[in-house]
Amino acid sequence: MYLDTNEYSVLSEEHKREVDYKVQKLLDEAYTRAEKLLKAKKKELDRLADCLVEFETLNRDEIHLAVAGRKNEITKTRAASAEKEAAAIKARKPASPAPAATAVV
Repeated sequence: MYLDTNEYSVLSEEHKREVDYKVQKLLDEAYTRAEKLLKAKKKELDRLADCLVEFETLNRDEIHLAVAGRKNEITKTRAASAEKEAAAIKARKPASPAPAATAVV
């Protein structure tokens, strides 16, 4: 049920208390669930935070690796990607042009 300000203002004090109580109950339950979830997943969240501090950004696969505690695989994957990219750039780089011939007159 949704009540805008005008609808809420016409409620009796008893109904306002009931609405306020139910809203507060929902908020308290949601807070408790969130707190339990965060506590239950603390190790995973700490691993993720550690990887974010080190790498700053993570893609989807790296997030899964970080949460699983496989930070070393992220490092290896990134090193391999960097090497592959460097090789591709080197392969595209044109050879140095031959020095221009000088004419003697």
